[in-house]
Amino acid sequence: MDKPHLRICLAAFLLDGALMVILTAMPFYVYDHWQGSVSIPASIGAAQSLLYALVCLGVGQWINHNRHSLRWASFGTIIYCWGSAGAVLIPGVWGFAVVNVLAIVGMSIVWPALHGWLGADPDPHRRARAMSRFNVSWSCGLAVGPLIGGFLYDYSPLTPFYAAFVMGVLCFGLLWGLPQEEEYYAGHAEEQDDSWDAHARLSERYLMAGWIANAVACALVGVTRLVFTKRVDNLVLQGDLRFLMEPEAHPFLTHNPASIYALLAFLLAAMGALAFGVMGLTHRWHHRFRYIAGLQIAAAAAFWLLGHTSSFLFMGLAFMVIGAVSGAAFFVGAYYSMAYAALCRQRSSVNEFFVGIGNFVGPISVGILAERYGVSIPFLYIPAAVLLGLGLQYYLIHRRRPA
Repeated sequence: MDKPHLRICLAAFLLDGALMVILTAMPFYVYDHWQGSVSIPASIGAAQSLLYALVCLGVGQWINHNRHSLRWASFGTIIYCWGSAGAVLIPGVWGFAVVNVLAIVGMSIVWPALHGWLGADPDPHRRARAMSRFNVSWSCGLAVGPLIGGFLYDYSPLTPFYAAFVMGVLCFGLLWGLPQEEEYYAGHAEEQDDSWDAHARLSERYLMAGWIANAVACALVGVTRLVFTKRVDNLVLQGDLRFLMEPEAHPFLTHNPASIYALLAFLLAAMGALAFGVMGLTHRWHHRFRYIAGLQIAAAAAFWLLGHTSSFLFMGLAFMVIGAVSGAAFFVGAYYSMAYAALCRQRSSVNEFFVGIGNFVGPISVGILAERYGVSIPFLYIPAAVLLGLGLQYYLIHRRRPA
């Protein structure tokens, strides 16, 4: 891996690490500092995701023609990390919420720019390898971030926000000064084999279904981050959490819910990283719906389990399944988005739009239901929503089948 690619991968690792530091600490900060209900962090996360989706959609065309997109991405890291960290200085839960939501604009600039930089590689095979390394990098940040955020929060509630501030500075330093893609790839062009044209055309058929699968997976992950935290908090405070089915709770499971949740979030993101690695090395899943469909069915079953179990080990297994589908679905959507290099930046923005939409619809709907009917009840009905999403994906693929 050359130096520019290495710097982009490190920046992606740090930025999504900072994201998860904030997202892990934020719900518990709301519960403990303002005695807020489960709907507040769910609403904050949902509003962030909606704003992220809309800004990504608007940024796509602008990024596609901007000659300084990486410099804008550098400032985007500062906007998110410093804004999210500085929100704790704002008095009142709603001031905290507004600043957190607005900070997500920085992320809306960063990710389309970075995906566009990688997607500008004229060689499709090298582009796929670089994309796999990049996705593994940021998903490792998603895995490490909850551990940092959860354990630092239980040490001191403000410490995770300080950590995110520092991570933003490091991200800025890594991205500032990198060459734009037009300059960097000027001497890297290779002749593209004819078989790639047929591959790209077939990818068009699966593109919309890939985006929908990505949205479904992001909705599921958003629920685990912004709603399931309250279920963990309740079980710990009530002394009902068990490793398996032992009669008495282990002392570790009777306090520090942020650290306990952080371990679950780590398993989820680690499986996402593993999925990225596997999909970057294999080709059997290309243009085959059954693989991503099977993972989504498994994730639906995992959510049904989360609605019933009070076992930490069963929760961990469920989170691992959800992590696998989140990694696979994002890879599918991003991979098909980059089939045509000329459209990759704009389509990467659309793929990120579906990330935001999924993270909006999942937490806001489940958060409202959890507030009204109890935290565990909505998890029992999530499988039905996943099956609806699968039906839509199947329809979109077969609607574009050649005559």
